[in-house]
Amino acid sequence: MAGRANVRELISARDLELGEYVKVAPVSLAHAREAAERQAIELALLRHRGRLGDATQELGISRVTLYRLLSAHGMRHIEVDAPTEHVTRG
Repeated sequence: MAGRANVRELISARDLELGEYVKVAPVSLAHAREAAERQAIELALLRHRGRLGDATQELGISRVTLYRLLSAHGMRHIEVDAPTEHVTRG
C-alpha cells in the first residue's frame, strides 16, 4: 500500500442515475405542501364526483375548512352530478 496514492473517489448523482433530478429546480417545503394539499383536494372531489360532504369525510376536514382551502388555492368548486337518464314520454 505504500506505493498507492491516497485517492478519494466520490459518488456523484450520475453514478446513481440521478442526473435528471439534480437539474430540477429546488422546491421549498411550503410549496411542496401546497401542491400536495391541492392535489389531495382535487382527487377527493373527483373520486366523489364533486360531492363536498363525501370529500370532506375522506380528507378528514370540515366543510368550512374545505371552502377555505378551495378559496386559498384559487379553486372553483363545480358540482358534478351523476349521469341522469333521459326518459322519453310518448
